[in-house]
Amino acid sequence: MPSCNFDIIHYRRIPGDIKYEPVDGVTDVIPMWIADMDFCCPPAVSKALHQAADHGIFGYTQTDEGYDRAVVEMRN
Repeated sequence: MPSCNFDIIHYRRIPGDIKYEPVDGVTDVIPMWIADMDFCCPPAVSKALHQAADHGIFGYTQTDEGYDRAVVEMRN
């Protein structure tokens, strides 16, 4: 699986991308008002999303102990 190169910034200035939309007509602003990355997502995330999409069933599931622990640790 290829790794994600964080030295590469991807061009994201496309219509409808609110991060780079002009603000009051100004186009050369640094978009610090939105926490959207200009990097590719990690391969493990892409793989998990592909597996979920390939499965084709998008219902509710029970969380497991690892997930619950991660949420609790994130809040502390």
